Amino acid sequence: MRRLGDLHMDSADNLAAVEKDSNGAPDYRNAIALYLDFLKKLPEIPADRVLYQLARAYEQGGELETALKTLDGW
Repeated sequence: MRRLGDLHMDSADNLAAVEKDSNGAPDYRNAIALYLDFLKKLPEIPADRVLYQLARAYEQGGELETALKTLDGW
């Protein structure tokens, strides 16, 4: 799940310069959904990288407050 989330992040990063959603921000929703699913289903696995990527997906998608809250702790 984490790797699939990473792939969605890469895809959104690559398309960010070309395709944007209606808000003008890259679409990171798939990556966010996969990272959240990972955190819920596998709470026993250290998730610092997942939390960082989740915060980055929120930030890149224009959700700055949510990104900060994610970095402050899950």
